Amino acid sequence: MYLDFLKKGYISVEIKLFNPERLINLLWNRGIRVEKIEKKDVITLCMQIKYADYNEIRSMVKELHGEISIKNKKGIVVWLIKFKNRSSYIVGIILFLGIFYFLSGFVWGVEVDDNKFLSPYEVRKAVYSLGAKPGVRKDKINIKQLEKGIEDSNENIMWVRARIEGSVLKVTVQERITPPRNLQKNNEQVAHYKEIVAKMDGEIVMIYSSSGSPMVKRGDYVKKGDLLIEGAQGNEEHRYEVEPEGTVIAKTYEEKQVEIQISGNKKERTGQVDTDLYIEVAGKKIYLKKATKSYQDYDKIESKDNFIKQIQYFPKKEVPITDSKESLIEETVNKLQAEVQQNIEKSDKIVDKIINQEDLGNGKLRLKVVFVIERDITLKQ
Repeated sequence: MYLDFLKKGYISVEIKLFNPERLINLLWNRGIRVEKIEKKDVITLCMQIKYADYNEIRSMVKELHGEISIKNKKGIVVWLIKFKNRSSYIVGIILFLGIFYFLSGFVWGVEVDDNKFLSPYEVRKAVYSLGAKPGVRKDKINIKQLEKGIEDSNENIMWVRARIEGSVLKVTVQERITPPRNLQKNNEQVAHYKEIVAKMDGEIVMIYSSSGSPMVKRGDYVKKGDLLIEGAQGNEEHRYEVEPEGTVIAKTYEEKQVEIQISGNKKERTGQVDTDLYIEVAGKKIYLKKATKSYQDYDKIESKDNFIKQIQYFPKKEVPITDSKESLIEETVNKLQAEVQQNIEKSDKIVDKIINQEDLGNGKLRLKVVFVIERDITLKQ
């Protein structure tokens, strides 16, 4: 099974048994070559044997009611022995991963997210009738055809969005809202209804409107306060007031600017910490411990939450910059992106970044990074 050159390898073993001389005689009688024999105590032998002889020697030791163990901790020969002994585990793991991969190609659940009046059972029934049942392979489901089929199955459905997430088919349904009243009466228009406007500047990417009339289209650039979805439906003769509902996804832009040192020397902490400890009585500081401050450059962190307050000083020193310009820029951009990510919603997505560089001289560089973020910019007012 294994390659011949691996069988010629040597391993070190430790054998424990009563009368070890008998084992040595048996090895010599059978022509098994051993090297570096060392007797550690009355019942313990250490020796070096060929990997090809290991199974035979182990059987001989078992017949003599002894124990044998491999002293080698590393090496491909030892790995072969362990693999041979544990091959069933490896086969089990491979078989499990294979079954898991095979099953992950199927849909095992259907989740329906609807609004107030439409029954999830009706939607799920329509989904099943279109062939999207638990146990169906993912590649057998045509999402576009499924969405259109669900829309056509019920006149109360305005639009449908279907997505496969993991092994679950998620279907979001938006109901059709019946207009409550006519906005035009005796040629006098009533215009007291809410509208959806942009809460920030951006470039329109997608519009999902379940109620109301979209006033923008994909590719339009809107400014903060611009009308996105009007709270009315119908034609010019018959306009109906409705509660506008919808989502408008747009590309928005957020700029970060920072100066970095890319050559020469930079200041960094030495790893040392100096501390002031004090208490405050009647607005005066009474020091319990005073920092030496035998340094010029340092970072300072104050902690005033406890009765004994402290100020920590972290001395800094100049060290030469050894990292490349590209790695320093990449590290800085990643830090800025992490800051932006913390300040946006979980549903917002950073889709691109535009990096501009400005050389300031003396090894300094100004980075201007514009992050392109796709987010919902709707605001109802």
